[in-house]
Amino acid sequence: VPTITDPSDSNSTVSGLLQGVNQFSWTVYSENGGCTPAVTVHTITRDLLPDAAAAGADQDFCETDNATLAGNAATDGGTGTWTLESGLAGITSANDPTSAVTGLGYGANVFRWTIESQLGICADTWDEVTITRNPDPLDLSGNVTITQNPVCYNTSAEFTITGTEADVSYYLYTGGAPVAGPVPGTGGAIVLNSPNMTADATYVIRAVKNVTGCAIFFGNYPVTVNPQFSLAQLAEDASICSGADYDFRINLTGGTSDYDITYRATPAASAPYDVILNNYISGTNENTGALTETTVYTILSAADNLGCPADNLGTPITITVGATYDDATITAGNDVCFGNDIELRLQSSGGAPPYTYEITGTGAPAGTFDVYTTDTTITISGLTAGTYNYNLITAEDACGDVADAILGNPANVE
Repeated sequence: VPTITDPSDSNSTVSGLLQGVNQFSWTVYSENGGCTPAVTVHTITRDLLPDAAAAGADQDFCETDNATLAGNAATDGGTGTWTLESGLAGITSANDPTSAVTGLGYGANVFRWTIESQLGICADTWDEVTITRNPDPLDLSGNVTITQNPVCYNTSAEFTITGTEADVSYYLYTGGAPVAGPVPGTGGAIVLNSPNMTADATYVIRAVKNVTGCAIFFGNYPVTVNPQFSLAQLAEDASICSGADYDFRINLTGGTSDYDITYRATPAASAPYDVILNNYISGTNENTGALTETTVYTILSAADNLGCPADNLGTPITITVGATYDDATITAGNDVCFGNDIELRLQSSGGAPPYTYEITGTGAPAGTFDVYTTDTTITISGLTAGTYNYNLITAEDACGDVADAILGNPANVE
């Protein structure tokens, strides 16, 4: 209840004013009380001042188009009201300090929280909060090309992204972890390269806004690794007669058939020349043509049908023309029990196959016979118990050259 300090003082102070209208009567009496008193009513309206408006901390979101405001509640009967000062949004409950807002526009959206006193007498207070909606990077999954897929073993997969954003950095991920980047966008095309691959993998791309950190993953890009093309090897050294030809081979390990091969033939005296083989199948015979001088063959390049190069081009081979027939050797096998076969080993050093041999001894082949390798074993059957001697009496190569020496005679076996 309001209290009048001095009721007889026309200028008395009062205390304890209530919120709202407080009315005081000032009555003046005549000296002798015979006149009607003069009465006037003085009204004092008291309006309480609410706590100052506080709109809460600024908020930032990536792509989210709704938020919750965080103003303070109006005190002392005051009323708070939200208004949108700039930007774009809908306020669900304008007088709710924690109203939802929806349909936020991109960029800064400014909201003002104004608190008015109950009777509107006190000065309003207000505060503003900015809620920023930041855009995510663009989903460029349709703008990604892989230069080669499958990739060659132990090489990188190359991803080209077109239409990149200049304020975005791009990363390559696989297995939930980054393996390349960041590569800054340019507004045009950029390239991300994976580490060298030895096994199949699936990649995704992460795009991150440089300033706001807003990020997305996009795409799903499986990459296959071509089988390792480990070796291209010529086979094999040989000796031939002058004017003869020879079929060598190229053995290819790994990769995917067919293959493209370039090899070089280097004759002993003539100029070297290169040969290109397209769609070659591993192990196919390649004919030298007639040779009149010793020639060295070297692989210069080898690629499989995906263009993947061989890791190793192997060692050269030498086709020797007119090699000296150094010697031929006959060697008896181990002694055997009655009823078992005996073996004779024939070896030639130098010369050019096939070799023509003649052997004397019980059960030996009659006359001359040809052998197409430098090392061969022949079997003799049907011998009774005893000691047998075998002699190599003729050894001649394909060029008609006789071995300079015949070794091992006689070859004895029991």
